[in-house]
Amino acid sequence: MYRRPIWRVYFTDLSKFRGAFLMKTLFKLKQRAGFTLIEVITTIFIMSLLMILVLPNVHRIRQFAERKQSEAFSHHVQNQIDLFKGQYPGYEVTLPNLLEHGFMSKAQVDQFGREKLTLHGDQVKRPD
Repeated sequence: MYRRPIWRVYFTDLSKFRGAFLMKTLFKLKQRAGFTLIEVITTIFIMSLLMILVLPNVHRIRQFAERKQSEAFSHHVQNQIDLFKGQYPGYEVTLPNLLEHGFMSKAQVDQFGREKLTLHGDQVKRPD
């Protein structure tokens, strides 16, 4: 006598259930085809409120990040100057000397000018 495996009975019954569920869902979707005007206006209103709250913070966060990056760069240059003074005590601390001896790259010298940093003796000064 041949008996059908239990898993086959289970999946057969499940497929019947799934088919009926799918038909009910499709029928409900056909009854309601789109959004109402109130739903669309409410969604646009909520999105505009979120934009009003978020956009000013993005600008403030960007300014904060730029300021922190500038501070970190000035500390880095100051460390490079201290290393230069330790290795070459008789030399004057200038950007060309730092560049010539490999303590700063050309890109760092360019950034030094863009951020309007200045050298006062052996100290880096920021315009803040």
